[in-house]
Amino acid sequence: MCSLSVFFIVWYIATAIMHLMPDYCLPSPVAVLQAFIAKLTHKAPDGGTLFQHIAASLKVALSGYVLGAVVGIPLGICMAWFRRIDLFVTPLFDLIRPVPTIAWIPLMILWFGIDLGAKAAIIFVSAFVPCVINSYAGIKQTKPVHLWVAQTFGASRTKMLFTVAIPTAMPLIFTGLRISPWNRLDDPLRGGDAGRQQGPGIHDSVKPLLSPRRLDYRRHADHRSHRHDLYHRTG
Repeated sequence: MCSLSVFFIVWYIATAIMHLMPDYCLPSPVAVLQAFIAKLTHKAPDGGTLFQHIAASLKVALSGYVLGAVVGIPLGICMAWFRRIDLFVTPLFDLIRPVPTIAWIPLMILWFGIDLGAKAAIIFVSAFVPCVINSYAGIKQTKPVHLWVAQTFGASRTKMLFTVAIPTAMPLIFTGLRISPWNRLDDPLRGGDAGRQQGPGIHDSVKPLLSPRRLDYRRHADHRSHRHDLYHRTG
């Protein structure tokens, strides 16, 4: 707590009193707090309140995450339990698994456009892979002696799956669910900015456009372009 207080005090002195950096590069903590309070109710300058941006990002992240878990967990279980499915799906999955999530962004935009579908598909891939891997490993770690005991009591293969194998795999399945959201936490920001109207990434794309240096640069660029057109017309 003491170190945090010292941090804010130094931050305030460096920005509000000494003005070591321009406000558009490093605003004071008071200005940040005022902007945060204002953003709770005001939509300027990006057309949405803070809660609207949070809701938009949660919609994208949760839709892809839930779909990845719903598809990935049963697929991993089936791959580990049924040999034919394993022989057929594993080579295809091994082609997808090493591909970085960010490499899917251009394809997702081509396939699904720049709406919710592409953004959710990127999150789906990042959640799908760890769910499959952990579900597969959880089923494979089932001890044969437990299965032998179930067979001794007359359990069918399907019943052994639901009463022995899946309960044994639950710790690893939940591990996959836990690491999936953190696997590519910044994917919505990297892949979702295209066409984005709401969400936290919009601030990173709007902020440079509002800086004085950027505005001056664009003003000078427009002036040079206008002079260039006049030169060619008079020439």
